[in-house]
Amino acid sequence: MNVTSYLTAMERAMANLKSGNSPGRHRTGLGVATGISDSRNATATQTGRAMVASYYAVLTLDEHDVIIAAWVDSTQSTVEFDTTGTLQPLPGSSPTRQEMGSAYGMRRASPIGREWNEQMQDFAQWMVGKTPTQVIGMSLNNGRPAGADLVASVTINMTPILAAVERAAANAR
Repeated sequence: MNVTSYLTAMERAMANLKSGNSPGRHRTGLGVATGISDSRNATATQTGRAMVASYYAVLTLDEHDVIIAAWVDSTQSTVEFDTTGTLQPLPGSSPTRQEMGSAYGMRRASPIGREWNEQMQDFAQWMVGKTPTQVIGMSLNNGRPAGADLVASVTINMTPILAAVERAAANAR
């Protein structure tokens, strides 16, 4: 198994982690959640698509398990194939959604007119000062934030992101 992409994601995460001021012992963990729910079979009229979406969360916790720094990102890779299973040309390395910024193009589809990276920056900031349990237990409506403190700034489905947050907290050392 080639782990280069995971190492690259970890390097990016650590480079983008925002530091806070908190005395005491700190632990940092990386969590990754990956899914293929947007994949589809090939038909006579449409190519098949294997779409892999991975979500990355990095948390730094203080000695009381309070999040003092957080970062969230995601990559999305797609491979198309025909009904015989023949793959179309394989894509190269893709930038993360944070790296893409406004080029990701979510602003037009967003009910609040905000890009993915803007929403995740707000979410990461919202996590600071909370425990992982509080974050993972956040109020959701069909996977989207339902709490008044986030609903105006984050409209993304949080289910895979919260899975990455939970794994990051479990991996914090």
